[in-house]
Amino acid sequence: MRPQSATSIADYKRCSILFYLCHVLRLRPIEKAESLRQGTNWHKCLEILTMVPGKCPVSTYHFSDGPVCPVCENTGFIRKDADMREALFRYMNEAYATCPPSIDLIDWETEQTILLYSAIGWDWYWGNDKVDTIAREVHFAREINSIYSRRGTIDRIIQRGGTISLGEYKSTSKPIDPGAFYWSHLKLDSQLTMYLIEARHMQLAGELRQYGIKATDPLISGMLYDVWHKPKIKPKKLTQANTKKFIASGEYFGEKFKITESRTEIYVNGVEVETSIGALPKVTKKNPNIVIEIETNGTIKPLGGKFLGDVIFNVSPKLKNSGNEYKKRIIYDTLGWFSEMDANFKFVINSPDDIDEVNLFSFIFEAGHYLKAKKKEKEHRGYSEVFYYLLEGFEDSEGIDRESFLHLILNKRDAGIILEIETILRDEITNWREKRYWKLFPTFEFDGFEFDSSMFIVKNKKII
Repeated sequence: MRPQSATSIADYKRCSILFYLCHVLRLRPIEKAESLRQGTNWHKCLEILTMVPGKCPVSTYHFSDGPVCPVCENTGFIRKDADMREALFRYMNEAYATCPPSIDLIDWETEQTILLYSAIGWDWYWGNDKVDTIAREVHFAREINSIYSRRGTIDRIIQRGGTISLGEYKSTSKPIDPGAFYWSHLKLDSQLTMYLIEARHMQLAGELRQYGIKATDPLISGMLYDVWHKPKIKPKKLTQANTKKFIASGEYFGEKFKITESRTEIYVNGVEVETSIGALPKVTKKNPNIVIEIETNGTIKPLGGKFLGDVIFNVSPKLKNSGNEYKKRIIYDTLGWFSEMDANFKFVINSPDDIDEVNLFSFIFEAGHYLKAKKKEKEHRGYSEVFYYLLEGFEDSEGIDRESFLHLILNKRDAGIILEIETILRDEITNWREKRYWKLFPTFEFDGFEFDSSMFIVKNKKII
């Protein structure tokens, strides 16, 4: 019996290789991706804030560092006068008690602070909304036919205005304003339809009777989609002038701190603070429009670089063709940090395996990126040397001809990948540029495919 879930269906739609790795081979990252970790903790924050007096759902929490339940403090019950915000603080302190070695401590504490402030804000704004939670974490498992079964967990079953509906908590870094693409994309989301169908099946089968929902009651209808947009707030370093004032007074925004200095370190309330030399601001003061570009392979996270104003990170992660060990060239936390910094990602490809890795990278980090041909001396055969080398690599393993390869890279462009096409069609572009066609006509055709100027990287008024 092959299980189907909303996640497996979504992964298959994104990439069949991703589906195979995650749901057939069942491979999992050693550490949770930042987006997944934040989403899970956000879900727990709202779950705690909306708990009602009664039996504590302690069995849904798993802590390895201590036996004390952060919700009921091992009483087994939630009191009528319990302040769930206090329970929230206890839970978050437990969840963020230990910073993983692969994550910067400042990033770890910032994540906890953003979640706490967002959850308290949610409680202040929506806490008195007339939504009653009937059931939480409702699991379903149903055989579709002799081959497939369908499984999943419904976040909440709620009652709002006399109507019983489903409730889902979501988090995203994408825009969620009324006209945003996020909402129109929900029409294609398999999870909404699947969960509603399965909830109705459970209702009609009498499986929801324990929650007071009878088979003869009106069918469950609709879904309340509660979406949190992740704030982009980040810590900011004090200027040199404000640092001097802070060290002298020990006061910041009306709050007193204990300042301790040594010859090389500064401690605030016993915690060593991050400092940097003041040379960079002098450079930017002379030229306020200066832009700093940093080239990296994405294996080491810069310390303090995120605080700089106009810094562009150009990240070129090594792919399979490099011959390097996977875990040494793909550091998930570090690459995720660069993705959050809106870095430019470039990849050198020379095989279908490299394309698959780029696909997987694009899904995990939601990054716009470049594909760049890997140069190698080859006999000229009517096209550019680089193009022939790329094509030969595909022919050896997949038997893809020249036209199919063009289809392939154009499809990648549709998915958000910008191509450095001159490395592939150098002769055609050179001829096109020399005749100044690109100034008169924004597009040109090659082998039946149309290319436009937006597909080229322009630097110093030259196509490179």
